[in-house]
Amino acid sequence: MLNPRQTGVVNFDKWHQYCFFKALDLATPAVFGFITGRRGMLGGQPYSGDPDELLTFLAALDKPIVTKPYGGGHGHGFDLIVASDPASRTLTLRRGGPVGVGDYLDRVAGDPEGLIFQQHVKQHQGLTAFSATAVNTLRILTTLKDSGDVEFPAVILKMGRGSSLIDNVGAGGLAAHLDLETGALSSGFVWPGKETYETHPDSGARIDGFVVPFWREALALAARAHQNLTSARSLGWDVAITERGPLLIEMNSYVSIPVYQRLGHSVRHGVFRALARENNA
Repeated sequence: MLNPRQTGVVNFDKWHQYCFFKALDLATPAVFGFITGRRGMLGGQPYSGDPDELLTFLAALDKPIVTKPYGGGHGHGFDLIVASDPASRTLTLRRGGPVGVGDYLDRVAGDPEGLIFQQHVKQHQGLTAFSATAVNTLRILTTLKDSGDVEFPAVILKMGRGSSLIDNVGAGGLAAHLDLETGALSSGFVWPGKETYETHPDSGARIDGFVVPFWREALALAARAHQNLTSARSLGWDVAITERGPLLIEMNSYVSIPVYQRLGHSVRHGVFRALARENNA
């Protein structure tokens, strides 16, 4: 209801999102290129589909390199390229292990989503206490008022579990609400499920009361981005926190509202409240 059907939702293609962020000079990790089938773009140049060209390109980049479907979500297909060896024509993936570059391209060709190659984020040291293998990101829910101002119905920190590379709540991760006055977290929770945690169940790091670094700057970054995308009234932004500040990872049109309402948290205010009143009238 908040996103008009004539505009649909924001493009979930992560390559196009990156181009949008860069055009607005928003802080975001570099995307080195993408491949789909045997075509794509590497380093700003069209990719020919040659396996050795891909290997040579990846060998010149700092490792690890994030690789994920450019149209996917929920952590599906996420992996890290940790090594590339032109001599053996092999890539080594953190989850997938060693794979010949030809076989790797065949896999990509069989997946309609394609892949992007993205700079790996080195998160703020304070957040590694929750998970050192996953980048623990803020999910910032924004709504755009008729005035052009941005509201924040809810903000959560997502945290990885165990040795997982992803922080997605739907893939077994944790979440905790962020207080918009102090930047402090409340107890962690799972979705679905009823378990709550004052400390991280794997690392033991305290969740309840932890103040997220650069939380104000993260909110400002999401607000600036949304103010330049007025066709959608409600969006969710994944924001990583580094030692230098926030980085915008991606935007989402479809966010799981029930997750934000866990532990008695309400989003029934501002734009959402006005919408509820209008539809209950």
